[in-house]
Amino acid sequence: MEKTVKFKIKADGEKVLVTAGCCVYALTRKEADELFLRVRELLNKMGTAIETVDLSGRFISDFAGREKFFVSREDLYKAYISLKRILNYL
Repeated sequence: MEKTVKFKIKADGEKVLVTAGCCVYALTRKEADELFLRVRELLNKMGTAIETVDLSGRFISDFAGREKFFVSREDLYKAYISLKRILNYL
């Protein structure tokens, strides 16, 4: 079984910090909006039976590298909720 990494999102001033394992991405408001839509679409497509998803850095930002990591559905959902809250305050 693949090892999942923590996937967290938090606000830092006008940037949104996305942590996936040991990688940290600083996103602008526009990039955060795009990530929000990508995560929402992915969660809508995923069935409840799927426990992990294979993501890459390019999923988070168009300027990221080609890092690959496995994220649990639960962490992805928590990140979605956090991102939704952050975008409402920015």
